[in-house]
Amino acid sequence: MPDTPDWAIGILDTIRDPLYDLAELAVRLGSPQAYERGGVTILVDDMSNGIAGWELATIYMEGFIALTPRYNYYGGLTMLIKGDPGGDGTKVIRSIPLENIGRWGIELGFGNIVNCDVIDIILEMYTSEWDRYLRFVIDIINRKAYIDVNTIGLVEIVDNTQLSTTDTGRLIFKLIADFDNAIYTQLYFNEIRRNLRDYALPSSGGSDNSHIEVGITITDAISSPGLAYLDYVIITTDEPDKAVSDN
Repeated sequence: MPDTPDWAIGILDTIRDPLYDLAELAVRLGSPQAYERGGVTILVDDMSNGIAGWELATIYMEGFIALTPRYNYYGGLTMLIKGDPGGDGTKVIRSIPLENIGRWGIELGFGNIVNCDVIDIILEMYTSEWDRYLRFVIDIINRKAYIDVNTIGLVEIVDNTQLSTTDTGRLIFKLIADFDNAIYTQLYFNEIRRNLRDYALPSSGGSDNSHIEVGITITDAISSPGLAYLDYVIITTDEPDKAVSDN
């Protein structure tokens, strides 16, 4: 195990950067830059360091993940998630330590999406007392988007009059939830804004292993495999408690 650097004071337990500082640096260096700059960053992954941190959770005959230089807007590479025609979807996951509960956000950017039917994103928090998650489902074919609401299921929050066909190629969104109070708070989706405080997070029993897990599933069209080029992922915590007006 490497020693603590000479210039360090004590032991570095965790790296946490205020997003307003990180985002400013990112703007200047061309790195992933959140268009909604709230919160404190826990993870920034633009695939420049590979995809070893990601794991295939569900895979069918033709599904796989790979690094590619195509459709990258921020880092030098993207993660290609390839589906399997007629399968139930290809899912990738990544786990990170649970630092606190509170308000967390997830921002994703896709460089391009081809032949995909549905993109399903989940940020799940496991604690000893409960498991809660935020879930965002994008229906590419019908140009709609949903969140998963406790005891209700999928609730449409973006309809096809607001999401154009050109939006379903390159997609950027940020979804925020208050895990303490088990509610969604706000959504930023391309140019769309939504106040989601009336919707409860799905919740179940606790876990022996407290952590956060990010899951991304693509379901493709029956005729040909889906291709989703994941450009970057940003995970934040300590999100500010602020209201957002729908547009």
